[in-house]
Amino acid sequence: MKPVCVVMLLAAWVGSSVQAQQCSGYVRLQWDDVVSHPASVLAAANGLQAGVAAHPESEASLETELRASGHGFTGIVTVQQRNSDQAWVNELYASNGAGAWQFSAGKKIVAWDGGYGFRPNDMVQQEERRTMVSRTEQGRPLLLAEYFHADTAWSIVWVASDALELHGSLRWLEGVDHQVASNPDGLVTHPPWQQVTQHNVTQWLVGGTWTHTSQLSLLAELWQDGNAPSDAQWDDWASRNRQLMTRAASGAPLAAVAGNLAWQAQAFNTSANLRRSNVYGRLSWQHDAWQPALDVPYTPADQGRILTGSLTWQGNRLQVQGGVRRNGGPINAVMAQLPTPNVVICYL
Repeated sequence: MKPVCVVMLLAAWVGSSVQAQQCSGYVRLQWDDVVSHPASVLAAANGLQAGVAAHPESEASLETELRASGHGFTGIVTVQQRNSDQAWVNELYASNGAGAWQFSAGKKIVAWDGGYGFRPNDMVQQEERRTMVSRTEQGRPLLLAEYFHADTAWSIVWVASDALELHGSLRWLEGVDHQVASNPDGLVTHPPWQQVTQHNVTQWLVGGTWTHTSQLSLLAELWQDGNAPSDAQWDDWASRNRQLMTRAASGAPLAAVAGNLAWQAQAFNTSANLRRSNVYGRLSWQHDAWQPALDVPYTPADQGRILTGSLTWQGNRLQVQGGVRRNGGPINAVMAQLPTPNVVICYL
């Protein structure tokens, strides 16, 4: 659906529902300054054959989000002007209650987990974590029935102190689809990635937050993602990269080697986490309208890390936020080989 059509449809709906409930929205101007990694597999592919792989580029964008609710309906629509105009519906669902039951039907955002760096139990939403810019997720088409009873509720709570919060998640999957590389010996004419079903997958997370009376907060989490590539799979991936570069030096067709190297970059998108074992820390401070924050995930298997610093100022109607992210670690660390080692974002 074209952006203008989406805006006109939502505007018409807002006009009919605004008196019944409410409407809101925002307009965001954003600049992304992206630096490409000269040692990544994508850079190597483009070095052998220019243009064989697309690199993320620095760019400006204008994003508008509109929200409205009324007469039992809720909707959120986003319109984005970047290199090409895009529009999408984040949420559009109908809801109604019947006693202790609440029913919803349509496209709805459903987030069920309390983890910050990773959420094993976001089975419906699969929310993207640690984004440099907070954005409304895209919901999932669903039928939802929820039950709330006024007299009975079950909870297990341990409060260690007023300053300390603890949380954890556990998920076991009997089977889950997973992308793996066949790790071929030699050049291939099609992507080596194939979908397989991985059985008995476990994901878990434990963490906690300590908050001082000055609004200084320290969050720490540890998680294991059995759906991420194993150490052996990353070793095979690195071996395949070396093999391809050796073939290029030995006189193999450069265009073919470049294409095979570009396919290797698909490994970065096979799961929510790059490594199975992860440690995460975040330090933040809320002082009047200002909120600085510093966070870093760390992978013990290869000592990779991603350091992010951000600063937010929140006024009555205007928010200004900026951030810098740097991927690092030893040269063989997976995080250190991501296509974009440095990203700077500023938006208002």
